[in-house]
Amino acid sequence: MHRRDGCDCAACHGKKNGIAIPDLVRIFTRSGRVFQACSTDQKEIFDTEKFDTLRSLEFFKNFSDVELWDVLRISKWRKASESEQVLREGETGRPFYVLAEGTVRVVKQGKWLCLLHRGDCFGEMAHLADQDSRRSADVIAKTDVLLIEINPDALTRATTGCRFQFVDAFLHILVKRLTAANTRISFWKRNSTSLISGSVDISAIVNFW
Repeated sequence: MHRRDGCDCAACHGKKNGIAIPDLVRIFTRSGRVFQACSTDQKEIFDTEKFDTLRSLEFFKNFSDVELWDVLRISKWRKASESEQVLREGETGRPFYVLAEGTVRVVKQGKWLCLLHRGDCFGEMAHLADQDSRRSADVIAKTDVLLIEINPDALTRATTGCRFQFVDAFLHILVKRLTAANTRISFWKRNSTSLISGSVDISAIVNFW
């Protein structure tokens, strides 16, 4: 437990000497010894930054502040380096992800499908299927990324309001993807004759997908 009196951590030392708390996250030295902000202060600052990130993401735009704190409670945050494989096609798993930072590539059977960016969600179909289903595509980090990972088992422990907001967000994603799929089908139908004749640039269609 953090001591109220006589504590020699950086945070309390700073408070006693009029030093701003954010500056105390950095390690500093005094009397030849190394001190750090106590874990309570570090966790508070870190969670506040996470909350601000959640508030800025499209996926969580309709979540209340209380529901966002609930998301923080049930989620895991991790980083992935450029070119790191986040999901592998054919593997089983139920966790889904929201991109807090960066861009990932979605690849199926070696063919590029699309890019996902900050605020996008992926891996949710396994959760919606309510079973350990196989991943339908590879997801590979195009840049360094920060991922918000949510396990469906943890989601069941969230408040009713928080779970409702996730369902609502998934519905918006599905509608968006169905609209995009219809547009792509129309594109293919309009260009099928030209495609056979070779007058359409194949790379343009691939990039469209």
